Amino acid sequence: MSSFTSLYNDYFNDVYRSVYYKTGNKWDAEDIVSETFRKAFIKFSTIRHGDNVRAWLMTIARNTLIDHYRRRKDVFFLHDVQEFLVVPDSFVTRLETDCENERLISALKRLPEDERIIVHMKYLSGFKYQEIGTLIGKSEETAKMKSYRALKKLRRWLGNWESLQLGYKRETS
Repeated sequence: MSSFTSLYNDYFNDVYRSVYYKTGNKWDAEDIVSETFRKAFIKFSTIRHGDNVRAWLMTIARNTLIDHYRRRKDVFFLHDVQEFLVVPDSFVTRLETDCENERLISALKRLPEDERIIVHMKYLSGFKYQEIGTLIGKSEETAKMKSYRALKKLRRWLGNWESLQLGYKRETS
């Protein structure tokens, strides 16, 4: 037990900073880090001398983060959605009506799970495509392409919301 306590004390800050950076949310980060160390405690006996403990913990944290996004796949809050909308003020006023909110949320729910996760990670949590690629086990280019396709679908489904930019900017890195 004292060995695990040492591991926890040595790596807690690294894991927390990484998860907090990726979620941008103190409460989600705390939940994910707690779950990460719970899983690490269960598997602690499988660590062999010479294993890269930090990489092992970060992998658990990454997988826990992905699980977190999968569980929340149907949860989109208006204030989160508005953060990644790049639209004129008059459009934001329209967005505030319940009918329009439902259209946007409904469109987001129609996306395949992998695209919805990427949209969430990119536009709600601020991940870079390289980070998204790493987290989903795909290349950076695949993450970019899936994001582009998801935004294209959203624009098509939302019809007269053609001016909706969803914060999409081509990244060069």
